[in-house]
Amino acid sequence: MRKTIMTIIINFWGVLAEVTGKKQMTLTNIQDTDSLKETLFMQFPELRSKSFLIAIDKRISHKNEVLKEGMEISFLPPFSGG
Repeated sequence: MRKTIMTIIINFWGVLAEVTGKKQMTLTNIQDTDSLKETLFMQFPELRSKSFLIAIDKRISHKNEVLKEGMEISFLPPFSGG
């Protein structure tokens, strides 16, 4: 039996793109947003000290959420209106 590989797309905006050196990347077999953050913190330790919001398919997430194939995840730095 073959295991299915789940792929998600992650976008980084503003200072978070500078920290990671990437505007976009893909990861496989990440189950939820908490495990996604821990995976990214291991790859980019400086990210741990940054403030950010996570958007899933253009909706801000405020809790741990299960991820599904093809979801688009964005890491958004703090922003202010003006």
